[in-house]
Amino acid sequence: YEILRCLVGSEMCIETDTIPMVYTAFHMTYHIQGNKEDAAKIDKAIRLSQEKYCGVGLMMKKIAPITYEILLNGEPLKPYPNDK
Repeated sequence: YEILRCLVGSEMCIETDTIPMVYTAFHMTYHIQGNKEDAAKIDKAIRLSQEKYCGVGLMMKKIAPITYEILLNGEPLKPYPNDK
């Protein structure tokens, strides 16, 4: 890939007035500029970071669920079958 940008959004519980606010969900959007031929490799690398290698993500999963999407050259990248 040539360019990688990751944006993280969150949902918070707004039914309470407590501080700090409680996160109820996270959503990550990976924006990648690169070759479409590398789509399977890109999908695998991000999936492995979500499931295994990213310590921050693993810690965040203990707080709330994380969903993610991958945009390759501005187009949604469909998940590839796991090759575990």
